[in-house]
Amino acid sequence: MSTTTAADALRTPMRELTIAEWHDLYGDYEGGHCELVRGQAIVTPTESTQNLNAAMKLLRLLSPRIGARWTALPGVSIQLAEEPAALVRVPDLLLVRSAIVGPNWKVAPADISLVIEVVSPSSVERDRVTKRAEYAAAGIPNYLIIELAPNDGPHLWLFDTLLTDDASGITTYADPTGDGNTVTLHIPGADPITITADDLR
Repeated sequence: MSTTTAADALRTPMRELTIAEWHDLYGDYEGGHCELVRGQAIVTPTESTQNLNAAMKLLRLLSPRIGARWTALPGVSIQLAEEPAALVRVPDLLLVRSAIVGPNWKVAPADISLVIEVVSPSSVERDRVTKRAEYAAAGIPNYLIIELAPNDGPHLWLFDTLLTDDASGITTYADPTGDGNTVTLHIPGADPITITADDLR
């Protein structure tokens, strides 16, 4: 009779979860933050108090200025790709069409005007590179990164220009706009919204 060793288990590929299975397993998970990447559940620790503080300050700043068409929400799942390479991200904050707010637990990229990530030390590459590529490929028009530098305060980087390569068909964001201290958001149906680093201190 054969037995499975720990080494065997490590060599065995993990079964990819469907989006429904992932939601059933982690939809009310209290141990941290969970996303679904190529069918695998990726759990990260809960956010630091400074990250949450910056996100909530931005939420309070945006909510009265985005108009009735949009709603600012934290922690909503975005389905970026279908099975078999299922991809669901849960950004720190996003602006979603008010008309689709309801019992649904995930939203589609077409219903989003802005995604915001507050960078943690463990998420620098994921937020700057990986998610930048994923949100661009999904056609999300605005992606704002907030970096809370320990010595010189917040830095803001806005990616708001989508470019599609004619040869490859790959969509990317152009280099960020702004100077790291000030960005101006252009949300459909709302006046331009300027945000500064001081707003998030």
